[in-house]
Amino acid sequence: MDIKAFNLDVLSTLRELQATHPSGFVYITSVKNREKTTSAGTVCEVSLPAAARHLIEHTHVLSTPAEIEEYQARCRENRAQIVAASKRHLNQELRISVDQR
Repeated sequence: MDIKAFNLDVLSTLRELQATHPSGFVYITSVKNREKTTSAGTVCEVSLPAAARHLIEHTHVLSTPAEIEEYQARCRENRAQIVAASKRHLNQELRISVDQR
């Protein structure tokens, strides 16, 4: 595929995404692609222009509702773990031992 055709395909896909995702962002899931060295199953939220490019490059597909929910649940769990670790860190006491010899 030449560059002009690639860019036209990206632009066409971008317009389709803009019509269905007014937020400006969409979830995509990676697919195994040996050429691009991508592994399958990684979900991420990206801008529509980035999503259009990845879709045309065949490195990602639009995420299913189940994949999005699983991704969001993992994000919530990770945030909770970070908050808990931060609270533990803030609550730690500094203990100083003084040698009185």
